[in-house]
Amino acid sequence: MSNNIIGLPMLLFTPASRKDSIAHVIYQNSHDSEQIKRPRAGYMEMVQEDITDYMQATTIDWLVRVAREYRLLLEMLFLTLQLVVVTCMMIACKYEEITKLSVQVICHIADNKYRKEEILQMESAVLNYLKFEMAVPKAHFF
Repeated sequence: MSNNIIGLPMLLFTPASRKDSIAHVIYQNSHDSEQIKRPRAGYMEMVQEDITDYMQATTIDWLVRVAREYRLLLEMLFLTLQLVVVTCMMIACKYEEITKLSVQVICHIADNKYRKEEILQMESAVLNYLKFEMAVPKAHFF
């Protein structure tokens, strides 16, 4: 019975402590990744303190004024922003959720304003911009 902890074999608890085990390597890589990628406390206040609610509103106002100045349809502006948003939602669901949203569902959510190809092209652009670095270890991993 000394070989068990709460009915689980001791083997389940030893690999991560062995330096040559794959569990140790996975744990160490996750720990290192957490140190690099975790959000810093007070990031918005310290690093991007100039981005306030007022600045966000000003940016949107500027986008609208540029669209008007160049006689672009405001619909185009909103469609572009919507395309980025629904694509990011699809990416997040693929990565985080148990139930994935298909491209067809994303098209439906966006009232079929985009073709499947447009969403997939935007997905590729977003992931390339992020350099496919999406893995951030969370507390439940450890």
